[in-house]
Amino acid sequence: MSLSSQNLLDISEAQCTAIEATGVDWAIPSPRHFSGKADFFAALDSDQDTKTEIETTLIDAAWVRYLNFEDVAGEDEDAQAIEAPVRYINYEIERFSEATQERLDQTVTPDDFNKRVSKIYHEHVASVMALLDEFQGTTPIPALASDFSLAEMVSLVQIEPTEDNVQCTYVPVIGFKTKLICQVRIQLPC
Repeated sequence: MSLSSQNLLDISEAQCTAIEATGVDWAIPSPRHFSGKADFFAALDSDQDTKTEIETTLIDAAWVRYLNFEDVAGEDEDAQAIEAPVRYINYEIERFSEATQERLDQTVTPDDFNKRVSKIYHEHVASVMALLDEFQGTTPIPALASDFSLAEMVSLVQIEPTEDNVQCTYVPVIGFKTKLICQVRIQLPC
């Protein structure tokens, strides 16, 4: 038995559920690109429908995308080889918080603007720490329990430093970006 399309959807759903549990506004289970903020909000939040609402609502999201896999021979508790391999599937989670370093709204004082940007940065870092806590250790994927004896997500790993004043990979806006790896382990049946 191999992983079906539904199994892969269940994995993405489990990851997005864990991401949303940390308070991220939008967890997107694929590397979906948007042409701009209006396109993003039209697809994900129809409540933001005026130009002012779209321009003033900051994007706070995480995208999940498949990276690669590796099949590893399994071992039992006595370190003896077992027949069923374990498939390690790696996903990238890109955590993004919109925040421009350029003051576009002249009604806000420069000091207040700088405080707002600093607050967004600290909230971004706190969100990354919340993600690390949510994915700490191993987390079973219940939707796969009936098909696989082992189906779990493993603690996240940060793959590069958090970037600031950088464009989001999926929406042409500027902000803070952190990339994390989520490994999923599935024991394939013999």
